[in-house]
Amino acid sequence: PSGDLDLLTYYVAYLASDQVGADRLLADNDTFIGTNVAQVDVDTPLITHKFVIVYTRSSHCEQSTPQASPEISDAASSSSNVRFTDKDLDEQDIGGFVRWTPPGETSQVTHYLLYIADSSGPSQRI
Repeated sequence: PSGDLDLLTYYVAYLASDQVGADRLLADNDTFIGTNVAQVDVDTPLITHKFVIVYTRSSHCEQSTPQASPEISDAASSSSNVRFTDKDLDEQDIGGFVRWTPPGETSQVTHYLLYIADSSGPSQRI
């Protein structure tokens, strides 16, 4: 927010059906200034709520015009059929191409990340 932050005490986050706060539903109440993180509970239904809007609050009142997020996209995208053939002939070294099948839904995919791991579990990334 612009202006004097000394007068502000909290941020309040809502889900809303538009960028100006229609049909707002409280997502996270009283997030202290300086925190800049609010949490939306797991399994919160979107229904018609397509935006996260954030208001600042002072000890006197809540701001009248919120800041809004881009429209929420609740799409899941996972690659499959990951393949790697080691073309490096040196022991203890690897090299070659990694290939995969892209997800069917890619509207929100901006890039892919590749990790080398010592097992198939995500916690074993190197």
